[in-house]
Amino acid sequence: MKTGRAKFVPTKEQVLTVRVMTACGMPQSVICQQIINSETGKPVALKTLRLAFRDELDSGKSVANAMVAQSLFKKATAGTGP
Repeated sequence: MKTGRAKFVPTKEQVLTVRVMTACGMPQSVICQQIINSETGKPVALKTLRLAFRDELDSGKSVANAMVAQSLFKKATAGTGP
């Protein structure tokens, strides 16, 4: 039987924070400092971040690229002719 610390379960707010910070290109080490483990009161470790937020970290670059593409498309099609 394994004993020790309970598995980290992120809140909805933490998921959103990681999603936004990843999309903005923030390093994972910086993101860790913003995600506090309620059990310990300390920032999560890099390993914990990667385990608990795998989907958000994997999709962050795609989200950022989509946001840039959308912004460029809007500017290009704004109809502000010469």
